[in-house]
Amino acid sequence: FLKFWRHIDKTKDRLVVWFGRHCAQELAFRLAWAFHMNNRTYDIIDVTDLRLPGRQRDGVAPATYSPRAVSLIRAENLATVLDNAQPILPEHDLANRNEWKRLMGENAPFRIVTSTGLSSAPLDYFDRSLLEQASPEWQRMARVIGDTMSLYVDPYYQVGDVMLHARLIALVNEGKLVAEGDPWNMQTCRIQLPR
Repeated sequence: FLKFWRHIDKTKDRLVVWFGRHCAQELAFRLAWAFHMNNRTYDIIDVTDLRLPGRQRDGVAPATYSPRAVSLIRAENLATVLDNAQPILPEHDLANRNEWKRLMGENAPFRIVTSTGLSSAPLDYFDRSLLEQASPEWQRMARVIGDTMSLYVDPYYQVGDVMLHARLIALVNEGKLVAEGDPWNMQTCRIQLPR
């Protein structure tokens, strides 16, 4: 990550930050970016409310969709989104820097999106949902992760698979779940609730 920031600090190229306000990971990056840039100029693309063309099916004109997160934009739409870049307004940049300072001061392990922006969350914030998706029967770890992620996508994308995977490993280590196979491999490891 340090290599990334060093490259950003040295480049003379135009800088454009893409993010969605409804995605915890992207919004956190957006705030961290503002903090790091410290009044340096750059452009932003907020994809949250964009309407993009969907895929054509059976000759029918495609419907539009709102991606809410950069990670959900279809590859064929990426180039068209670049036209939405806007220079950052100094007052917005200052507000974002101050928000990131506040969050860093809280030093929480998770950030979640709320209607007012990012909030801090404790380490066990997603544990209850993970345990509810587990069962007394063996399931692939990836299935439990995917099912849990699906609970946190509307209206906000709260967490990705890497963090949920880490929490499942912790729950196995705490004895709240039993693992069959290597818990570090979410595709092959199976888990269940203790009997």
